[in-house]
Amino acid sequence: MSDNFLLETTAVIDFLFKPKLKEKIFSVLHDASQKTTLNYVKMEIKRGFLNNLVLLYNKIRESNKLSDVFDYLSTISSTPLKKQLSTMLEALAICSREVERERPDRIREEYGNVDNQLIEIAGILRLKILRLFRQVDKMVDTLLNPMDCFVDIKPPVEMKKWGRIDNKPSWCSGSKKECSIKKFFIDNVNSFKQIYEQLKEIPEKDRDVETQKRIKSLKKILGLLPSSTRYFGNHHQNYRLCWNCGDAVIAVATPENFIVLNNNESHYLPICRIIGKKSMTYR
Repeated sequence: MSDNFLLETTAVIDFLFKPKLKEKIFSVLHDASQKTTLNYVKMEIKRGFLNNLVLLYNKIRESNKLSDVFDYLSTISSTPLKKQLSTMLEALAICSREVERERPDRIREEYGNVDNQLIEIAGILRLKILRLFRQVDKMVDTLLNPMDCFVDIKPPVEMKKWGRIDNKPSWCSGSKKECSIKKFFIDNVNSFKQIYEQLKEIPEKDRDVETQKRIKSLKKILGLLPSSTRYFGNHHQNYRLCWNCGDAVIAVATPENFIVLNNNESHYLPICRIIGKKSMTYR
């Protein structure tokens, strides 16, 4: 009998955006009985990955040279390799300027002051942004939403008048002060408690940044659940808590007979083991 799979956030992104990884994921899914993901995953993609693509696209549209884009990226990079990354981006920008200074006049006359390569990049990126969100529904057999999360979620919108794309965050119409996902946490409180207690046992020196956030957010969420006076919703300051423990939310929301397909075994395998779910990585 073939397996059933639920694709977590990065798996969906890799399948739709990265050709080499799509091949790996397809090799796992081609015999699957059922393929599904969560509406919660779509919102994670919108507020994270897609939002970054939109920021990049809008910067490209307001730039005349590729080097301007590299300069912008070098100012916003914030990774453990920030120094090395900034150095590489700066070198690319310098080389790009050299190319720009050496461009033949006839090319400048044909394309004006806007780098032709920049135009091509913007066109490809625009299509990927506008298509990706809708492709999520098409790549799976069903879309699950056990926590009634963001039922009004909208894809990015092209504002042709301004030459930009708008990716305003959704403010769930079903949530005022209280959010439906609080009930999901209450209904599955034992699973979330088990995850929190087990993750707490990981020595601090072995916790990566995401695990640290997950432990902290689960502690705060579990503290909010018994109270009827402490709100937990999309329109309240605590709305960020569930995004900081997304892997735990996705694992708990995965149906019992489904495997969580992911690219991060170090996160999903222990979480799934704790609550008796199955995890598979394609990396």
